[in-house]
Amino acid sequence: MVDINGPSGKTRLQVKQVALAIPPRLAAELIFTPELPAAVTRTLTATPTWMAGHAKFFAVYSEPFWRQQGLCGTAFSQPGPLGEIHDASPINANTFSLFGFSGLDPESRKRLGRDEFVKQATAQLAALFGNQANNPTAVYFQDWSSESLTAGADDHRPLSCHPQYGFNLQLDSGWDGKLEFISTESSFSNGGLIEGALQAGLEFARRITGLDVPLIDDNDIPPNASMDRDWL
Repeated sequence: MVDINGPSGKTRLQVKQVALAIPPRLAAELIFTPELPAAVTRTLTATPTWMAGHAKFFAVYSEPFWRQQGLCGTAFSQPGPLGEIHDASPINANTFSLFGFSGLDPESRKRLGRDEFVKQATAQLAALFGNQANNPTAVYFQDWSSESLTAGADDHRPLSCHPQYGFNLQLDSGWDGKLEFISTESSFSNGGLIEGALQAGLEFARRITGLDVPLIDDNDIPPNASMDRDWL
């Protein structure tokens, strides 16, 4: 039995099996009856949500002026709010974009505020790629640390490296065969990334259906898949 509190109120579902694709730390905060084994809860709680403490900024333009200067659009920067910048333009489209990951931690971004962050990020792009960067047709700023359905308090501490993801949780007889955790963090292949999420979902579909569901080959994934809007 699954009780869900949603926008339309409380819903109760009776199912044979549940697969949770939410971040492990958020899954650990759910109420399970019977309770999960303590070791499982500890593993879920200790598993960082990749990108949960990060923010991404997009600036959209009518032309790829940086390419016209012979620049690829990639930059790594210490000053300014963006620490890592890439060309994220769709392959076949009439709009182009530069995006950057915030180099500021969640608390610093909160103190700065969205409007000031956007202002400083746009100025940083102009300093790197020229004054045309000052005139985007649209900007997008997504701060995952402020999303309660993505990040918990522990995720506000910046990670210094990409964690080693993937786990096989040992559930007891009360949950064995009835509950699985299939978020991207559960994947041994590309864990934490969208590719890992797809892999975990496809592997789960293969297990429960018994069908030969095709899995993703690493060669099928573009090298910049997590930064390409065509892929996303």
